[in-house]
Amino acid sequence: MPVQITNHDTGTATVIAPAHLWNAVLSSDHADMEAHRDGTLSVTLPIGRADDVYRTLDRAV
Repeated sequence: MPVQITNHDTGTATVIAPAHLWNAVLSSDHADMEAHRDGTLSVTLPIGRADDVYRTLDRAV
């Protein structure tokens, strides 16, 4: 599964990626990560931060 980002009307975005990629961006703002049965993790962050996380994860693919 590639890295995905979904923007929300609330000014946040959800980033989802395979679990093994998250080591590149783990930090305290990912405390609310959600694990999925397909081996991915997701987190919802403010759009600017989510864009940064998305780019970092996408480069790690």
